[in-house]
Amino acid sequence: MIFFRVAVLVYSMMLMDQADDVSDDHRDYKRKGCSDMSRKDRIKDLPIRYIRYDEGAVMYSMCQSTFEDLAKEAKATHKVGKLVLVNVERFENYLEMHREF
Repeated sequence: MIFFRVAVLVYSMMLMDQADDVSDDHRDYKRKGCSDMSRKDRIKDLPIRYIRYDEGAVMYSMCQSTFEDLAKEAKATHKVGKLVLVNVERFENYLEMHREF
């Protein structure tokens, strides 16, 4: 019976020690200035592959109807329900191929 109590005590001490290690790591993570904001910033740094019509119009400095027409000509649109996404890479390739000098 005493052996069982000692084993339970040792096991609970091991769990508490592991919990302290995890909380120390978390504190170090917060102390270094890492937070959810930095993760959002890192996501923003990823290359954009698809955009909506209104975002594309702002991005390329043109009215939305002109952007929609060019995206349809470039066959860069993907319709998902009522949402239309434009493949940026395909759209830019189309612009480069059809530019006037």
